[in-house]
Amino acid sequence: RGLLRLEILDISWLAITELPEWVGEMTLVELDLSCTRIETLVSLRSCLTLRSLVLHITPLCGPSWEEYPNNSNAWAKCLMVPPRLAAPTNDVLGYMPLEDVPADEIIRRTNELMGISLALPDLRIKF
Repeated sequence: RGLLRLEILDISWLAITELPEWVGEMTLVELDLSCTRIETLVSLRSCLTLRSLVLHITPLCGPSWEEYPNNSNAWAKCLMVPPRLAAPTNDVLGYMPLEDVPADEIIRRTNELMGISLALPDLRIKF
């Protein structure tokens, strides 16, 4: 907690699923959460200095075109999904064709991103 004045934090590629509440107390300007398992951004809503948030390859990123092996190796519009949806016996993120993603997962993402967008209107999110 002695890092409260830190402005740039890159915690990409860490196998974390949530941010500690005190992260919102930091004076962060840039935060990179790429390739993490973070599904909620509630603790960031109070980080009023945050201007750039990277969510590439997380359970919060948007759809992308991926080669999906269950679809005859054809390219499909897919969504990165958390382990609970991708593979119940695996602890890694996985892709799922967009049409197979449950509606409640789409709603959860929308609510997470809408919440932080409303709390931090100057924030730029990079997917």
